[in-house]
This record gives sequence, C-alpha cells and structure tokens, in this order.
Amino acid sequence: MRMVPRRDGFALLATLWLVVAIGVVGLEWGHRARDQRRVALNTVDAAAARAAAESGIAEAFAALDEAHRRAQDPAARAAGWLRLDPWREPSRLVPDSVRTERGTRWRIELEDAGTRLDLNSVSVEGLRALLIALRVDAGQADRVAQAVADWRDPDDLRRARGAERDWYVRAGRLVLPRNGPFTRVGELRHVRAVTEEVYERAAPLLTVNGTRRVNVMAAPRPVLLALPGLGEEAVAVLERYRREGRRPPTLAAIGANLSPAARALFDANLERLARVASIETEEVRIRSEGFREGGPVRVVADALVSRRGRAVRLIRLDVSP
Repeated sequence: MRMVPRRDGFALLATLWLVVAIGVVGLEWGHRARDQRRVALNTVDAAAARAAAESGIAEAFAALDEAHRRAQDPAARAAGWLRLDPWREPSRLVPDSVRTERGTRWRIELEDAGTRLDLNSVSVEGLRALLIALRVDAGQADRVAQAVADWRDPDDLRRARGAERDWYVRAGRLVLPRNGPFTRVGELRHVRAVTEEVYERAAPLLTVNGTRRVNVMAAPRPVLLALPGLGEEAVAVLERYRREGRRPPTLAAIGANLSPAARALFDANLERLARVASIETEEVRIRSEGFREGGPVRVVADALVSRRGRAVRLIRLDVSP
C-alpha cells in the first residue's frame, strides 16, 4: 500500500515559521522604538542639564557682580569695607548646590584663578623655584624648567639642559613640541624630564587660562616662592597678613616688613612682581555641573570672570556634555 504525504503538516510548519518571523520583526521594531525613546529622553535630559549648568554660571556671575558693586559703593568705601577683598573666598558667595522647580539641579565650584601659575608665562627661574618648593630635586627641576621653555618658545635653539624637537624625535616620542603656548596643562606630561610624579605635584598649581596675575593673598606657598622678589622672608610676611585677616594696601608695602637684605631683593624685583601679581582676587574660575535629577546626562560649564576697575566681565565660557 503506497503512503500519500500529508499537506497539512507542511502548512503547519510554514505557519509556525511565519509566526516566528513576525515575532522577530516585532521584537526588532520594539528595540528600535525603545532606542529612539531613549535617545529622545537623553536629548531632553541633555537640554535640561545644559540649561541648569548655564543657570549655575549665571547665578555665580550675579553674585560676583553684586559683591563687586557693593565694594564700589561710596558708603562701603567710607566704612573701610575695601580693606577686605570682596571676592575673597569666592565659594562663600553662592550655595554650592541648587534644585530648581523643574527637577533639575546644578552644582557650582568657584576658585580664585590667581592661585595658580601660568604655564605659558612663568619664567625658567620661577618654574624651577616652584618645583623645588614641591620637593623636586634641584637638578631635575632645572631640566624641567628649561625643557618647558624650549617647548613653548618659537625657535629650535636648545637651552643647555632643555630639549627641542630633534631630541623628541630621537627619543621616539609620539608627541612633539609645538614651539608655541601650551593649550592645556596635561601637555606638560610629554615634556622631557617630566615624570608622572613631577606632573602630579605641579599640575594642580598650574594653568593655561586667565590673565597670568597671581593673587599673593590667596596663592599657596610654592606659587608665592615662584614669583620674582618673594623669598622665604617675604612669603612669611604674606602668611602673617593672612592669619591676621589683613592685606597690605599695596604690593610695595610688603617691603616695609622685611630685613635689609630681603628688602633689597624685593625692591629690585618690584616692577616685575607688579606685572604678575596682585593683592586681591581679580579673576574667578566657575565650574557648574547641571543635570536632571535621576537622569543619566551631566553637562559641565566652565567660565572665567574678571574684574578690573568698575566692570565685571565674563571672558570665557565653555560648555561640554
């Protein structure tokens, strides 16, 4: 007896495959829809986070502007309020964290920009003094300082203990000197004689932003020792002013508190010191992080605010996700 194949079995199998295929397609569309929804939500979160970060900058700027205006008021002058720096300890002028009615939040950090040395303008002697104050061996400190100067100057003439492009090529270095200003402090890692230990000690005290003037009433001791004319005795005088909550009326007035030898050094360098130092906060660096509560997106805004005379200006604003 001959068996006849049943067609209903094939039909059932085809139906099952069709159901599986439809399920796969549906699952794929579901994943796509979910991804698109996630992208849309992240876009909304990013916009809200950016707005929050910029609001933090605006809040800090307003507080700094208000403090500056108060210092310019004739009544404040008559009361002697100007004896204090209106931007002294700027972090106290605004709350460090604020929540808005829309469920976003910003966190703010304010820092006196005059507490760091400018990597692009500090002299070889000044950078050497900074590193020695940070307990770097004097010989290595000298090599680093000269190599930094060679890295940023426009020529290919090597200093006695420095390094120009040909040295980096022979050493197989992947990053070569730009023969121009440093664009970020992290670039220092690639300079000859800079070890990771040296970098970790020096980097927090260096900057490539700002107007290059150091606030002698706020800068840490190693930075002060890097300034022209400020030896151990002059730095001790400045530290005493700080402990007593006072400041000298002018930079030149610091010399009156020094011994004859220390004063001779100070006076000989006073003109150079006045170009790179001040006795009050002239610039504040603001970092504002914005985010939606519970959201994954963080946006950071960095700004630099400056005051000269009666004006407060926003001289730099960078926003990054």
